[in-house]
Amino acid sequence: MEVLDRLRLIARTLEAEPGLTARELGERVGFGRRHMSLLLLRLEEHGHVVHEGRRWFPREGASETVR
Repeated sequence: MEVLDRLRLIARTLEAEPGLTARELGERVGFGRRHMSLLLLRLEEHGHVVHEGRRWFPREGASETVR
């Protein structure tokens, strides 16, 4: 699976199930918790996701930039 396809899958999964933990999201998209955590932090730096505690959410309006 290509990187962009994986990012799209992450975006779609968070849109469908907002509030997942990194572990839960990683299980759904095929990443380990550690890799998913690092990727989510990077996506947060670029304004695509936000977190509250351990839960991750898509940033409003950010999904259009991944498509």
